[in-house]
Amino acid sequence: MTEVKAMRISASPRTSVSSLALACALAATLLPWVVFWRIALGHQTWAGGDISAYHYPLMAVSTAQWRHGRMPLWNPYLYGGTPLAAAQQASVFYPLNVLLWLLLPPWLMLGHSVLVHLSLAGLSIFMLLRSVKSHPLAALLGGIAFELSGFAMSHIGHVNIIRVLPWAGFTLWGLNRWADTRKGRYLSAVSFTMALLLLSGYPQVILYSSLLVFSYPLFMAIEADSGKARLFLTGLLALFVGVGLSGIQTVPTAHMWFTQEYLRPGEVSYEAFARFSFHPAYLATLLFPRARSGTFAEMVTYIGAAPLLLAIYALWGLRMDRHSRFRWFFAVWLVLALVLSMGRFVPSLSRFLFSVPIYKGLAVPSRHLLECGLCLAVLAGLGLDRLLRKPQIVTFPSLTWRKVALFVLLSCGWALLAIASPYSVDTPPVGIDPSLKGLGQPLLLLLAGLVLLVGVGRAKTPVKYALTLLLVLIAVVDLADFGAVIYCRGLTSPQFYTDLPPTATLIQQRQDGNWPFRVIAFEAQGNVMDAALAKDLLGANYNMAYDIESVVGLDGLMLRQVNQVSGEAIVPWGYISPDIVERPQFRNLLDLWGVRYLLVRLENATPLAQNYTHIASTESVSIFENEQARLRLFPIMAPEEVSTVSQTFGGQITLMDYFLGEVQSTDGGSPGIALFTWWSCRNPVAEDYTLYMHYVDGSGDLLAQDDHLLGLRLPGGTLPTSQWACPGYYRDVSYVPSELAESGELHVALGLWIPETGQRLVPSGGLRVDQFGRTCLEVGGLEQVEPMAGAVLMDEWGRMWIDSPEPSSYLETVRLLHYEGDRIGADVIFERDGILVHGTNYVSGWKAIVDDMQVPVLRVAGFLQGVLVPQGRHRVEFRYEPDSVKWGAAISAISLGVTAMLCLWPWRKRPGLASSASLSGTRSRRLPWWKRRKIRTV
Repeated sequence: MTEVKAMRISASPRTSVSSLALACALAATLLPWVVFWRIALGHQTWAGGDISAYHYPLMAVSTAQWRHGRMPLWNPYLYGGTPLAAAQQASVFYPLNVLLWLLLPPWLMLGHSVLVHLSLAGLSIFMLLRSVKSHPLAALLGGIAFELSGFAMSHIGHVNIIRVLPWAGFTLWGLNRWADTRKGRYLSAVSFTMALLLLSGYPQVILYSSLLVFSYPLFMAIEADSGKARLFLTGLLALFVGVGLSGIQTVPTAHMWFTQEYLRPGEVSYEAFARFSFHPAYLATLLFPRARSGTFAEMVTYIGAAPLLLAIYALWGLRMDRHSRFRWFFAVWLVLALVLSMGRFVPSLSRFLFSVPIYKGLAVPSRHLLECGLCLAVLAGLGLDRLLRKPQIVTFPSLTWRKVALFVLLSCGWALLAIASPYSVDTPPVGIDPSLKGLGQPLLLLLAGLVLLVGVGRAKTPVKYALTLLLVLIAVVDLADFGAVIYCRGLTSPQFYTDLPPTATLIQQRQDGNWPFRVIAFEAQGNVMDAALAKDLLGANYNMAYDIESVVGLDGLMLRQVNQVSGEAIVPWGYISPDIVERPQFRNLLDLWGVRYLLVRLENATPLAQNYTHIASTESVSIFENEQARLRLFPIMAPEEVSTVSQTFGGQITLMDYFLGEVQSTDGGSPGIALFTWWSCRNPVAEDYTLYMHYVDGSGDLLAQDDHLLGLRLPGGTLPTSQWACPGYYRDVSYVPSELAESGELHVALGLWIPETGQRLVPSGGLRVDQFGRTCLEVGGLEQVEPMAGAVLMDEWGRMWIDSPEPSSYLETVRLLHYEGDRIGADVIFERDGILVHGTNYVSGWKAIVDDMQVPVLRVAGFLQGVLVPQGRHRVEFRYEPDSVKWGAAISAISLGVTAMLCLWPWRKRPGLASSASLSGTRSRRLPWWKRRKIRTV
């Protein structure tokens, strides 16, 4: 009987701690649902800014495709078509996304996704601190400080960043549990949580979190005994397996980045890369969070007054104890993240990072504040844990002259750097409001925190826990009060998402038939913060939510060729002025893209009224129709004979690039070759045009020898290829017949077409070199001929093709069978050989099927897709099936098998390993070199 009683007494503390830990875990998980109860119940949702203009449309498109049984690989709604899965912003393979998309409507999923990941973020820090045997109340405070931190609250509108928050903490938890227990299930947990981190959201924040996670086992293995080091290095292997698990996402994304097909805002210039750097003076916002004027987004790392004091307490007494290496890791990362977040204010480091190929595309250095918030939350938990432990261990560190000197030195350095660093538009100056909210409340919270910290450190157990709960409650109120300034601004009724804008209704009523069409919204990006106006304009990404395709968008990742063919008018996160339609090249681009409708604010409609037909207006938006817009599939044919000369004018053209191609004789004779070149032309008729010149059968001399192009002989002199401004892709002249190559010369003729008008020009004159050293053809006169049957397009082999001037005539040639965004099929009837053009951006991954046979996809006009179609009736289909997704899926499947093996492998503990392998065990036998000194025993 006595023995049973003793067992119960010994088990009672463990049961008490387990119950307290469970209660604290539930509190950390449920707190966001309590704070945001209106969102949880569906009474309100967030709208405005990126959350409604960017993230909601992505969710709506991904949800629709998954529910129709298709992988969301392609996004036809932005920039004339762009990859969806590879861009990773929508996280289409992220398991929690897929689950919520299938269960909830998009507007409800939007808010619940934020709450789920905030809950998981708090739980992850709680479990991480518990994995090093921290007190449950200390772990609870750390979780609250992270899930309600200033960084999390300021990024509520960036759902793809919120999704990343939990997984670094869970991965570190798995590594700690593996080191403590050596059980395979924790090693598998490391792989799964690492995969979820890589699948979760924004690539930039994923990269930053991954750097922290991968550095953890390396840091913990340093200065550890050999057994423990091996365990952490095995954990590093599990992290790489996690990278393989996410292969279905990471392989397409890596392929997209390394092919350089896409343009990021940060890579345009160093100034763009370094925008939104964390000004050194903003460190004051750790105590006075409202001291920074302007928007809070990107610049907040506030964790509350009491948690900040606890983090300082944890850092102040860095010494050799059971948390020493764990605490050192987060202390080092805190400093490193702060330095990285300062961006251009640490110019030497920032310039170096701008030279790193992948890193240079990641703008907004202040997003490194994610690591700062995580480290401060963990350190706050460790600080409270020190106060809650036994009295003989919990002693307030003494003030020594070295610590005082270090504090004074760091403070002076920070003050000098803050004063010397200039402010700018993206970094407004710091100014503390002397009001109760701006100055009085932070000071009161600081004073209350100090009193409670001293009380917790000195009081006995019952009072200690009561004061700790009060401390936690004050931290919750403090963080929720600060976050309310940010997250309450965007709260609105769910009706904002469910109601169709009047412009979408008007366009859908007017559009007849099954042919897809596109729109363009002017000034949309400049008005993204005005949610109602942007929605009515179908601007930003609102068009996606209503199944309307566009050639612009609100995205930081866009095809480089879209920027190039638009003359840099369309840029990432760009603002498009309606004045751009006055350029003939841009109007021609909209025709080829199939832009049927143009939307602009009423007061800015004049440029569009001069070129397009006005069809309708709403209270704030005018809608215009483009009657020359091509259908999504349209044919182009080989050019026919050109008519005679009509007038003459002068000018100068500059050679830019060249291609070689094969030309079929119109009279049935033997084939020859043609030299197609791009020239920059300045003349009274075609100013600043990029023109195509075509040499065939005539008066110039194309010099070729041994199957290589040597140069061009013109009346004014010889132009060798070495002097050509931009060597083309086809310098190896494989199309030159052998008998012509042996002679070393080939007579050709000179001709020139303006694609926008179909005019053919014949220049005459001699060669010269301009002031920039470029080879030019001095033109004495340009003989202009009558327009051809339609606009001239060129394929990737340099051959010229003619497009019909009447888009309605396509219906006689092409009959649409089906269209699903990432695939389109049609029956076509061609009177002679030609090309069927698919009016979607040319991107690797598209495949073409003609009569059940796969054929190459051609690049037409530099940015569209096309396929050669012979004479007669044929069935043609274009599909987006990138090989990178298949390879990624295979890697994920293999890694899944490796993860199962890690879980089931019979890992065995060697004798004596358990005590040395535990993070919470006794002091390591081998001390770090900076700690090799006499340790005082309290």
